[in-house]
Parts: sequence; structure tokens; C-alpha cells
Amino acid sequence: MIASLDRAHARSAGVLALAIAVAGLAPAAAASARKAPRATSKSSTVRACINKRSGALRIIGGRQRCTRSERSFSFNAKGLDGRNGSNGTSGASGRNGTNGANGVSGTNGRDGTTISLRARTSAPITGTALVGGLPTLDYPLTNGAWTQAATEVDVLFGELKYIYGSCTPAGTVPTAIAYLDGQPFAQFYALFASTPTLGSTVSANLYSYPLVFTPPSLFEPGAATPHTLALRVGDSCTTGHLSIQSAAIDVASYR
Repeated sequence: MIASLDRAHARSAGVLALAIAVAGLAPAAAASARKAPRATSKSSTVRACINKRSGALRIIGGRQRCTRSERSFSFNAKGLDGRNGSNGTSGASGRNGTNGANGVSGTNGRDGTTISLRARTSAPITGTALVGGLPTLDYPLTNGAWTQAATEVDVLFGELKYIYGSCTPAGTVPTAIAYLDGQPFAQFYALFASTPTLGSTVSANLYSYPLVFTPPSLFEPGAATPHTLALRVGDSCTTGHLSIQSAAIDVASYR
């Protein structure tokens, strides 16, 4: 009976020693572990022996085995991964950076096209006979003067409206010449895709003089130059004269 109790006591002491070694790794066990073979980097399990009486722990490797006075056991070389920790609180916002230096100013762009002159007639007028093939009746223009800049190219555009067939022969067209600074410079001329209806209002456009189908223009004068426009009208009717309704001339300036 006493022998049986001794054996039970010994087993209990061995289990208690095993628990102490595994949980706390007592100094004696740690010292033994330092002298024992190390587990290889490829092994995921550590094998060990615990003395049944003293509880001393030693690590074994390779083909080593525990003795009869030892109890063998093993444990993982690496424990399970722990759960992810909770997110940390957001950091404080950084301070605003300093403003960058201003960029270099761009170069000035070139001036665009402008309308330097809008010359207009104020009322209809009836033409008169030509003298030497040229009109002599002045058709007054409002705002007929402007100054051309030194490096400016000016192009003239115009429209004259009259009543078609208001004299005979019915197809007679007006002769209307724009004078620039007292000299013939541009001429109105009507072009029709088909014969207009008698009594209808038709338009004539402004071209270079003598009649060339290009817009009249003034090249850069090199110095600021004032100009004056005047308009004279007439016709070659044999009976009656043409009824001219209006005239308009614009000067487009390119700089």
C-alpha cells in the first residue's frame, strides 16, 4: 500500500514539474535548453525531455530520445498568429505649407482685329447722271474719319442697297465710288446669281478701285496716319435715276 502511494506521488510530482517547466521555463530548464541542440530552421516543432524527478528540461534534436527517467513532450516552435490590433487614433492634421512664389508674368499678346470705323448714310438718295464716267453726287457719310496706326493694316468692307429697276434700262446698276483722302479708292458692285425682281432691294459689295474683286486695303503706313472717306453715287440710266436706299462702310484694323 505504501509503495503504491509512493508511485502515485512520483507521477504527480513529474506532472507538476512538467507544468512548471512548460509554463515558466525555470532557470534550470533554461540552462539545460541553452546546452541542448537547437531546433533547425526547417522544423516547426521543438522536442524536449523533462526529468521525472527533478523536472529538469532539455531540448533534443535529430535522432535523440528521452531516457526512461524522462518524460518526452513537444511544442510548436512558433505560436499561432495573434489577432489584429485595433486601429490607432488618427494623427493630428499637419500644418499648411507656405505659398509658392508667384510665376513669371507672360508676355503681352498681340492685339486682335478691331473695327476702327463704321461709316453710315442716314437717308435714301436718288442718283444723277455720270460725268465723264464718274459719279458726282455726294452721298454724305456719318463718322467718315479715322486714324490708321503705324503698324496697322486696314481692310475696308461695305454694302450699298438700291431698288432694282427703278430706272431704265431696268438692269442698270449704280456707280458708287468711295474716295479715300480725296482719291478714288473703292467701288460698289452688284453681282447676281439670277435676275432680281423689279422693284426689289438688292445689295452691292465694296471692292478695290478700279474694279478688282478683292477687298480694298491699306498697308502699314509706318506712322500714325489720319484718313477721311467720302462716297459719290450716280448711274447711267436713260430714263429716271436709281433709288439708292443706304450705304455702310467698315474699316477692320489688324495689328
